Amino acid sequence: MFAYNDNYLKTYKRYRDIMDTDVVVVLNKVGTQTEEPIFKIKALPRSRVYYDELGEEQSISSIVFFLDELAEQKSINLSNSVFFPVKDIKQRVKIIRFNGYSYLVEGRNINFFQNIVRFDLISQI
Repeated sequence: MFAYNDNYLKTYKRYRDIMDTDVVVVLNKVGTQTEEPIFKIKALPRSRVYYDELGEEQSISSIVFFLDELAEQKSINLSNSVFFPVKDIKQRVKIIRFNGYSYLVEGRNINFFQNIVRFDLISQI
């Protein structure tokens, strides 16, 4: 059993307080679902924009979610009947939208304490 470090807890609480960006998460549908579940969640994004050798704009971002908050989220398009699938989060997330951009998931990472998930995102415009 591992104990939380005091500095880790202070950082965790600070990030939780500054999560103010509305993010729309679209999941892949499964089984009998008629459409893809959509969730609107508060998160902490970080973005960079650059231009590739062809002159096309590339937007690379990463976004942080707290797993305990994700577990409480209900879909906005399926009559609030579908909860966010925290246990299958790595395979289900399809698109993440925020700040007017749609991003595809390039990488996923869950921290050692299993309470924070970070998605690495890419968008080509």
